[in-house]
Amino acid sequence: MARIELVNTSAESTTDNTNIDFSIDNQANKSYLIPAVEIIGFDFLLNQFNRHYSGISDYDSNLSTIRHNLHSSWDDDKDPFSINQLGHPYQGSIYHGFARSVGLNYWESIGYTLAGSGFWEIAGEKVPPSKNDMISTGFGGSFLGEALFRMSSLVLEKGGSTPSFWRETSAALISPAAGFNRHAFGDRFDSVFESNDASYYSRLQLGLSNTISGHPGTADEIKKNDAQLDFMLGYGLPGKPGYSYTRPFDYFVFQTTASSANVFENVMTRGLLYGTDYQAGGETTEDCGAYMAAMTIFLRKLSAFPAQHCRLAPLASYG
Repeated sequence: MARIELVNTSAESTTDNTNIDFSIDNQANKSYLIPAVEIIGFDFLLNQFNRHYSGISDYDSNLSTIRHNLHSSWDDDKDPFSINQLGHPYQGSIYHGFARSVGLNYWESIGYTLAGSGFWEIAGEKVPPSKNDMISTGFGGSFLGEALFRMSSLVLEKGGSTPSFWRETSAALISPAAGFNRHAFGDRFDSVFESNDASYYSRLQLGLSNTISGHPGTADEIKKNDAQLDFMLGYGLPGKPGYSYTRPFDYFVFQTTASSANVFENVMTRGLLYGTDYQAGGETTEDCGAYMAAMTIFLRKLSAFPAQHCRLAPLASYG
């Protein structure tokens, strides 16, 4: 595989942030009502889009199907892997972004993500509610959503007191829900989430490779010169004096790979929910080496093997 690699590191603050209004302003103006209304509105619009353009009747929900779903047992659906393990977490990340960008903290926002997932399962589809969708949208959405929210905020923070048009646009593409609230409500929610000058490491790789793809009952196909793009960001790297891990995802790693053969090959985020100091050699070390809890989503589509031989990684793991 041939590749080109671009690397960016930050161990020290490179931007004068003295004039930035940090997230304390959002916390003072935070709203519990706005994200609830936005999530309901988003689910309604998504339902209408799917109803008219998906080509299936699963989204033809009405009061009768809602009443039925409220009293039915939760099942496991059989949606394609890309829908369950990528589409649903991304949908949940929108819920999470709506809540985080109006000043709610991580734990408050995960409640909205779970509530949004439950609302969609009951009212967004006419099929019985799904247990696996509730997990992938609710928990997976919060893990992915927090990483996207932090990366979006980092792009704005590094732009100084007045981020450029391109930084505003990039931040909105990374976290659309946060970008929407930042511009829809003017000064109320336009402050930038404070990273506490976290050290970070980012890497972008571009390359070409040969990919073998196969489907049940067909011969394997070699896709030559498959274009690959891989991005990785490590946020809150340990060892920086004065940086502490007091908030969920003050340390996280985000990684994704896309290709011309399969679009998304994988999307992964791993974050520290709670950390504490630990002692090594008689001295207290303030870094994230001690995990109390960590959760991972690992989304992967393996096209190199027939579907019946694919082994899928778990949505959430603890360690």
